[in-house]
Amino acid sequence: DVQILYVGGYFDNLGAQPRNGIGAVDTTTGNPTDFILDLGGYHPQTMKLSKDNSILYLGGTFITVGGQDRLKLAAVNTADNSLTPWNPRASLIPNVIALNEDESIAYVGGNFASIGPSVRDVDNLIRVNIDGSLDTTFLPNVDAAVWSMALSSDKQTLYIGGTGLINNKINGIPHANLGALNTVDGSLKQSFAATASAAVYTMALSSDNNSLYVGGLFTKVNNQPTLRIAALNTVDGSLKPEFQASANNNVNASVLSADNSTLYMGGLFTKVNNQPTLRIAAL
Repeated sequence: DVQILYVGGYFDNLGAQPRNGIGAVDTTTGNPTDFILDLGGYHPQTMKLSKDNSILYLGGTFITVGGQDRLKLAAVNTADNSLTPWNPRASLIPNVIALNEDESIAYVGGNFASIGPSVRDVDNLIRVNIDGSLDTTFLPNVDAAVWSMALSSDKQTLYIGGTGLINNKINGIPHANLGALNTVDGSLKQSFAATASAAVYTMALSSDNNSLYVGGLFTKVNNQPTLRIAALNTVDGSLKPEFQASANNNVNASVLSADNSTLYMGGLFTKVNNQPTLRIAAL
């Protein structure tokens, strides 16, 4: 309903109200809401809100939420700030969460090697059922941290972007910082052959599933000079030449408008398309 904005980061107050690392803001007044959550002194690395706004999924360095055991992953009822039973337990830090269309499963990417109370070995990307259990039919092998994800509307393809390691692999196949996976089993879609020269921190997929916008630290995509922001064809990963944009420093976050006409982005940049633009821009 665009009335409440959930925020997380390095802060201990929000609108002059005590809020430690996480809070919510009324978008009409700019004032903090009564949403208060105790993450034990930590903050979320990633957050994802359900479509009906009732559940907020969190990933981060925390080990408790509201005084209850929640290792790096949790889900909270936004109506009363109470925890849901969802408790996958990740060994290290989750960086990004994506939900499928009916929100029956969640994809979690990050930098972790195990999941669950039984400490199941995994490699930086998992699929979790709504009850918090690991979906063992989807176990891709990603040998570097996953920082960004986008799920196609037909739920058939999961696009992932990752760390600045040049020679990282997906399922044993070299794939520099970008890839596409079949959601049925986590196998690599080799027809999507995009590569980036450094980390891909953010992705935004158009509603028609034709364009994938990526941002990060890279200066080349598919070995073509591309300064930190690019648009790709989703079928083969080729660059879309009609989209010409650049940023002079990291692009860390992005979102597309509902009509796909505007790409909003945030990061460390001070110029976009060589025009002074301090850390937030719309294209």
